[in-house]
Amino acid sequence: MGFVDLLIAEAKFMYADTFRRRSLLLAILAYPYILTIFILLVGSSTGSPIFFGERVGLTPIVFLVTNGFILMSMLSVVDDILWRPILDEFIGTLPYVISSPTSRLKHYLAIPIPRLLLVFLSWATSVMPIYIYHYGFTGLAEASITLFMTLSASLSTIPVVLLLIGIVYGLGGGIWRIVSVIRPLLLLFTGVYYPRRFMPFIGRLICYAMPQSHIVEAIQIMLAAPQLDYILTDVFTLLGIATILLIVYSPLSSRSIYFWEYAKVREGVKS
Repeated sequence: MGFVDLLIAEAKFMYADTFRRRSLLLAILAYPYILTIFILLVGSSTGSPIFFGERVGLTPIVFLVTNGFILMSMLSVVDDILWRPILDEFIGTLPYVISSPTSRLKHYLAIPIPRLLLVFLSWATSVMPIYIYHYGFTGLAEASITLFMTLSASLSTIPVVLLLIGIVYGLGGGIWRIVSVIRPLLLLFTGVYYPRRFMPFIGRLICYAMPQSHIVEAIQIMLAAPQLDYILTDVFTLLGIATILLIVYSPLSSRSIYFWEYAKVREGVKS
Protein backbone atom coordinates (compact mmCIF):
# COMPACT_ATOMS: atom_id res chain seq x y z
CA MET A 1 0.00 0.00 0.00
CA GLY A 2 1.59 3.25 -1.13
CA PHE A 3 1.75 6.51 0.80
CA VAL A 4 -0.93 8.12 -1.40
CA ASP A 5 -3.27 5.19 -0.73
CA LEU A 6 -2.71 5.63 3.00
CA LEU A 7 -3.50 9.34 2.70
CA ILE A 8 -6.75 8.61 0.86
CA ALA A 9 -7.77 5.99 3.43
CA GLU A 10 -6.99 8.30 6.36
CA ALA A 11 -8.81 11.18 4.66
CA LYS A 12 -11.96 9.10 4.18
CA PHE A 13 -11.86 7.96 7.80
CA MET A 14 -11.17 11.41 9.23
CA TYR A 15 -13.55 13.47 7.08
CA ALA A 16 -16.40 11.01 7.56
CA ASP A 17 -15.95 11.27 11.33
CA THR A 18 -15.55 15.07 11.27
CA PHE A 19 -18.62 15.82 9.16
CA ARG A 20 -20.64 13.22 11.07
CA ARG A 21 -19.81 15.05 14.31
CA ARG A 22 -20.44 18.61 13.22
CA SER A 23 -19.70 19.84 16.74
CA LEU A 24 -16.06 18.83 16.18
CA LEU A 25 -15.88 20.91 13.02
CA LEU A 26 -17.47 23.84 14.85
CA ALA A 27 -14.94 23.49 17.67
CA ILE A 28 -12.04 23.59 15.19
CA LEU A 29 -13.37 26.82 13.68
CA ALA A 30 -14.30 28.46 16.99
CA TYR A 31 -11.29 27.47 19.11
CA PRO A 32 -9.08 30.54 18.33
CA TYR A 33 -11.93 32.83 19.38
CA ILE A 34 -12.79 30.77 22.46
CA LEU A 35 -9.16 30.86 23.63
CA THR A 36 -8.93 34.60 22.96
CA ILE A 37 -12.13 35.48 24.81
CA PHE A 38 -11.28 33.28 27.80
CA ILE A 39 -7.74 34.64 28.25
CA LEU A 40 -8.88 38.23 27.70
CA LEU A 41 -11.56 37.87 30.38
CA VAL A 42 -9.12 36.33 32.84
CA GLY A 43 -6.20 38.56 31.91
CA SER A 44 -8.18 41.81 32.03
CA SER A 45 -9.03 41.12 35.66
CA THR A 46 -5.34 40.92 36.63
CA GLY A 47 -3.52 43.17 34.14
CA SER A 48 -3.76 45.71 31.36
CA PRO A 49 -3.98 44.90 27.63
CA ILE A 50 -1.75 47.93 27.04
CA PHE A 51 0.99 46.48 29.23
CA PHE A 52 0.60 43.15 27.40
CA GLY A 53 1.12 44.90 24.07
CA GLU A 54 4.21 46.69 25.36
CA ARG A 55 5.70 43.47 26.71
CA VAL A 56 4.90 41.10 23.84
CA GLY A 57 4.89 43.60 20.98
CA LEU A 58 1.43 42.61 19.73
CA THR A 59 -2.12 43.47 20.68
CA PRO A 60 -3.69 40.71 22.80
CA ILE A 61 -6.32 39.88 20.17
CA VAL A 62 -3.81 39.36 17.34
CA PHE A 63 -1.45 37.39 19.58
CA LEU A 64 -4.13 35.14 21.07
CA VAL A 65 -6.02 34.47 17.83
CA THR A 66 -2.74 33.59 16.11
CA ASN A 67 -1.65 31.30 18.93
CA GLY A 68 -5.08 29.67 19.07
CA PHE A 69 -4.81 28.93 15.36
CA ILE A 70 -1.26 27.55 15.75
CA LEU A 71 -2.35 25.46 18.71
CA MET A 72 -5.29 23.94 16.82
CA SER A 73 -2.99 23.14 13.91
CA MET A 74 -0.47 21.40 16.17
CA LEU A 75 -3.19 19.51 17.99
CA SER A 76 -4.12 18.02 14.62
CA VAL A 77 -0.70 16.37 14.58
CA VAL A 78 -0.12 15.66 18.27
CA ASP A 79 -3.52 14.18 19.10
CA ASP A 80 -3.98 12.21 15.89
CA ILE A 81 -0.60 10.49 16.15
CA LEU A 82 -0.08 10.27 19.91
CA TRP A 83 -3.45 8.71 20.72
CA ARG A 84 -3.84 6.47 17.66
CA PRO A 85 -2.04 3.39 19.10
CA ILE A 86 -4.20 3.58 22.22
CA LEU A 87 -7.33 3.86 20.06
CA ASP A 88 -6.25 0.90 17.92
CA GLU A 89 -5.61 -1.20 21.01
CA PHE A 90 -8.92 -0.18 22.60
CA ILE A 91 -11.05 -1.07 19.56
CA GLY A 92 -9.04 -4.21 18.82
CA THR A 93 -7.46 -3.20 15.52
CA LEU A 94 -3.86 -3.04 16.78
CA PRO A 95 -3.12 -6.70 15.86
CA TYR A 96 -4.09 -5.97 12.28
CA VAL A 97 -2.03 -2.76 12.21
CA ILE A 98 1.06 -4.55 13.49
CA SER A 99 0.65 -7.58 11.21
CA SER A 100 -0.08 -5.46 8.14
CA PRO A 101 2.68 -5.38 5.48
CA THR A 102 2.20 -1.61 5.26
CA SER A 103 5.02 0.39 6.81
CA ARG A 104 4.07 1.70 10.24
CA LEU A 105 6.23 4.75 9.61
CA LYS A 106 4.33 5.65 6.43
CA HIS A 107 1.06 4.99 8.23
CA TYR A 108 1.80 7.41 11.07
CA LEU A 109 3.21 10.01 8.70
CA ALA A 110 -0.08 9.92 6.77
CA ILE A 111 -2.38 10.16 9.81
CA PRO A 112 -2.26 13.93 10.55
CA ILE A 113 -2.09 15.32 7.00
CA PRO A 114 -5.84 15.11 6.14
CA ARG A 115 -6.80 16.92 9.34
CA LEU A 116 -4.22 19.62 8.61
CA LEU A 117 -6.26 20.51 5.53
CA LEU A 118 -9.00 21.68 7.90
CA VAL A 119 -6.51 24.26 9.13
CA PHE A 120 -7.29 26.26 6.00
CA LEU A 121 -10.89 26.64 7.21
CA SER A 122 -9.72 27.78 10.63
CA TRP A 123 -7.30 30.23 9.02
CA ALA A 124 -10.01 31.68 6.76
CA THR A 125 -12.39 32.24 9.68
CA SER A 126 -9.95 33.49 12.34
CA VAL A 127 -6.48 34.67 11.31
CA MET A 128 -7.33 36.20 7.93
CA PRO A 129 -10.27 38.43 9.04
CA ILE A 130 -8.47 39.55 12.22
CA TYR A 131 -5.30 40.48 10.33
CA ILE A 132 -7.23 42.35 7.64
CA TYR A 133 -9.15 44.24 10.33
CA HIS A 134 -5.98 45.28 12.20
CA TYR A 135 -3.50 45.71 9.34
CA GLY A 136 -5.66 46.39 6.30
CA PHE A 137 -5.05 44.54 3.06
CA THR A 138 -1.35 44.16 3.90
CA GLY A 139 -2.58 41.85 6.65
CA LEU A 140 -3.57 39.33 3.99
CA ALA A 141 0.09 38.86 3.08
CA GLU A 142 1.06 38.41 6.75
CA ALA A 143 -1.85 36.02 7.24
CA SER A 144 -0.67 33.95 4.26
CA ILE A 145 2.89 33.81 5.63
CA THR A 146 1.50 32.82 9.04
CA LEU A 147 -0.50 30.01 7.42
CA PHE A 148 2.56 28.64 5.60
CA MET A 149 4.77 28.84 8.69
CA THR A 150 2.09 27.28 10.90
CA LEU A 151 1.75 24.32 8.55
CA SER A 152 5.56 24.02 8.58
CA ALA A 153 5.60 24.09 12.39
CA SER A 154 2.88 21.42 12.56
CA LEU A 155 4.67 19.14 10.09
CA SER A 156 7.95 19.60 11.96
CA THR A 157 6.18 18.28 15.06
CA ILE A 158 5.68 14.85 13.44
CA PRO A 159 9.24 13.48 14.01
CA VAL A 160 9.16 14.59 17.65
CA VAL A 161 5.80 12.90 18.25
CA LEU A 162 6.93 9.71 16.44
CA LEU A 163 10.05 9.63 18.62
CA LEU A 164 7.90 9.89 21.75
CA ILE A 165 5.53 7.20 20.48
CA GLY A 166 8.35 4.73 19.97
CA ILE A 167 9.85 5.35 23.40
CA VAL A 168 6.62 5.51 25.42
CA TYR A 169 4.73 2.71 23.69
CA GLY A 170 7.85 0.58 23.27
CA LEU A 171 8.59 0.58 27.00
CA GLY A 172 4.89 -0.03 27.85
CA GLY A 173 3.08 0.21 31.18
CA GLY A 174 0.61 2.99 32.09
CA ILE A 175 0.81 4.37 28.58
CA TRP A 176 -2.30 6.54 28.57
CA ARG A 177 -1.24 8.22 31.85
CA ILE A 178 2.18 9.04 30.41
CA VAL A 179 0.61 10.37 27.21
CA SER A 180 -1.76 12.55 29.24
CA VAL A 181 1.28 14.19 30.88
CA ILE A 182 3.43 14.44 27.74
CA ARG A 183 0.74 16.02 25.56
CA PRO A 184 0.30 19.35 27.44
CA LEU A 185 4.04 19.62 28.09
CA LEU A 186 4.77 19.11 24.40
CA LEU A 187 2.41 21.97 23.53
CA LEU A 188 3.68 24.18 26.35
CA PHE A 189 7.30 23.98 25.23
CA THR A 190 6.47 25.00 21.67
CA GLY A 191 5.96 28.57 22.89
CA VAL A 192 2.32 28.68 21.84
CA TYR A 193 0.82 29.25 25.29
CA TYR A 194 3.68 31.46 26.46
CA PRO A 195 6.50 33.02 24.37
CA ARG A 196 9.67 31.07 25.02
CA ARG A 197 11.76 34.22 25.52
CA PHE A 198 9.84 34.81 28.76
CA MET A 199 10.31 31.23 30.02
CA PRO A 200 12.80 30.22 32.73
CA PHE A 201 16.21 29.03 31.56
CA ILE A 202 15.35 25.31 31.78
CA GLY A 203 12.14 25.87 29.85
CA ARG A 204 14.00 27.71 27.10
CA LEU A 205 16.53 24.88 26.82
CA ILE A 206 13.73 22.36 26.28
CA CYS A 207 12.13 24.69 23.71
CA TYR A 208 15.42 25.00 21.82
CA ALA A 209 15.42 21.22 21.30
CA MET A 210 12.05 21.31 19.52
CA PRO A 211 12.00 22.35 15.86
CA GLN A 212 8.44 23.67 15.99
CA SER A 213 9.26 26.16 18.76
CA HIS A 214 11.72 27.97 16.48
CA ILE A 215 9.07 28.38 13.79
CA VAL A 216 6.53 29.62 16.34
CA GLU A 217 8.99 32.23 17.57
CA ALA A 218 9.67 33.25 13.96
CA ILE A 219 5.93 33.87 13.52
CA GLN A 220 5.81 35.97 16.69
CA ILE A 221 8.86 38.01 15.64
CA MET A 222 7.41 38.58 12.18
CA LEU A 223 4.10 39.89 13.57
CA ALA A 224 5.76 42.17 16.12
CA ALA A 225 8.18 43.75 13.62
CA PRO A 226 7.23 47.14 12.12
CA GLN A 227 8.64 46.01 8.74
CA LEU A 228 9.60 42.56 7.49
CA ASP A 229 12.95 43.82 6.19
CA TYR A 230 14.15 44.38 9.75
CA ILE A 231 13.77 40.79 10.90
CA LEU A 232 14.40 38.64 7.81
CA THR A 233 17.80 37.51 9.12
CA ASP A 234 16.32 36.43 12.48
CA VAL A 235 13.40 34.63 10.82
CA PHE A 236 15.56 32.72 8.34
CA THR A 237 18.00 31.81 11.14
CA LEU A 238 15.17 30.32 13.20
CA LEU A 239 13.82 28.45 10.18
CA GLY A 240 17.31 27.12 9.47
CA ILE A 241 17.68 25.83 13.04
CA ALA A 242 14.26 24.16 12.79
CA THR A 243 15.32 22.49 9.53
CA ILE A 244 18.54 21.17 11.09
CA LEU A 245 16.64 19.75 14.07
CA LEU A 246 14.12 18.18 11.68
CA ILE A 247 16.95 16.43 9.83
CA VAL A 248 18.37 15.19 13.15
CA TYR A 249 15.04 13.90 14.50
CA SER A 250 13.84 12.19 11.31
CA PRO A 251 16.12 9.08 11.46
CA LEU A 252 15.65 8.89 15.23
CA SER A 253 11.87 8.87 14.87
CA SER A 254 12.10 6.12 12.25
CA ARG A 255 14.19 3.94 14.55
CA SER A 256 11.83 4.72 17.42
CA ILE A 257 8.80 3.41 15.49
CA TYR A 258 10.66 0.23 14.59
CA PHE A 259 11.58 -0.19 18.27
CA TRP A 260 7.91 0.03 19.27
CA GLU A 261 6.91 -2.39 16.53
CA TYR A 262 9.60 -4.88 17.59
CA ALA A 263 8.56 -4.58 21.26
CA LYS A 264 4.90 -5.30 20.40
CA VAL A 265 5.76 -8.29 18.21
CA ARG A 266 8.07 -9.70 20.89
CA GLU A 267 5.47 -9.51 23.68
CA GLY A 268 2.58 -10.59 21.43
CA VAL A 269 -0.33 -8.36 20.58
CA LYS A 270 -3.40 -8.92 22.71
CA SER A 271 -6.67 -8.87 20.82
